[in-house]
Amino acid sequence: MIKKGTNHKKKRGFSLTFKISVIITLFITVLMMGMGSMTYQMNRNILIQQEMELSLSLAGMAEEGMAPALANQEETGVMNWLHSMQEDPKIYQTYVTDADGAVTYHKNEANIGNRMQTRALESAMEAGTIQVQPVRITDDLPGLLFVAPLHGESQELLGYLHFVNDFSGAQLFLNETAYQWLRIFVGVVLVSLILVRMIIVKYVGTPVKKLLESAERISTGDFSENLEVDTRDELGQLKQGFNLMNQQLAVLFDSINRSVLELDYSSRMIVSRGEQLESEENDLNPERRQEWIKDIHNSGKRLVRVTGKLQSFLQQFRTEEQT
Repeated sequence: MIKKGTNHKKKRGFSLTFKISVIITLFITVLMMGMGSMTYQMNRNILIQQEMELSLSLAGMAEEGMAPALANQEETGVMNWLHSMQEDPKIYQTYVTDADGAVTYHKNEANIGNRMQTRALESAMEAGTIQVQPVRITDDLPGLLFVAPLHGESQELLGYLHFVNDFSGAQLFLNETAYQWLRIFVGVVLVSLILVRMIIVKYVGTPVKKLLESAERISTGDFSENLEVDTRDELGQLKQGFNLMNQQLAVLFDSINRSVLELDYSSRMIVSRGEQLESEENDLNPERRQEWIKDIHNSGKRLVRVTGKLQSFLQQFRTEEQT
């Protein structure tokens, strides 16, 4: 419904192509972030699994060599095994707790008797197998705490072997992988933003701009140019509809223009003949008077006919006067 007198203000904002480019780029960004997180977590799990397999082998060797000394409570034999394990540069700390989690063998005697409460120890007590838990050796040094059950010859539980592996090398590899992925991520986002922007401008922005230019020409009464329909998608259908509207408006305005000319001609004829009748009322012969009256009558009929035609044109549009 068309309302006259409505005040249309041109709103400024981001272009359609820019909005679509940002939305697609955000989607690519979220996708890349998800892939990066999955890759980081997958690599971390692989490295922990590798450490787990090595530690499982080490725990088996320690159990085999340490169990007799532990069963006979030979402190020297147990401590020798703990010291030999710490000779490995990757192993930061080793100690043994009893079945209840109290420290029984430790290089620092002040820690003997302390009850350990870690998630890995609780899991090892429940599952009866070696368990792992990420820990911080220092603020800048990550590690992995392994807790392995120690069994005697008759499979009785003698205690739990605790040792902390230095995980900084693997963490450094993960950080470098993350930085590399971040560089790839930034590059892909920038390239995708440029490419998406170019594609959208070419296939969406340019056709929309042509539609706007054609609409501006129509608003000035220029119906001479039709848009080239070069695609079969929604934009192509929109162009076809726009061309059809342009053609129909051209026919409509041409008919209105002709009707206005007829109105002008008929109005001028009536005014002219009326003035002539008024000025020559006494001297005008009856035949000439009859002819002019006939002209006025025909012009009036023409006015009625043209007015009806204009009303039929207006009925094609629902209009409402604004009060």
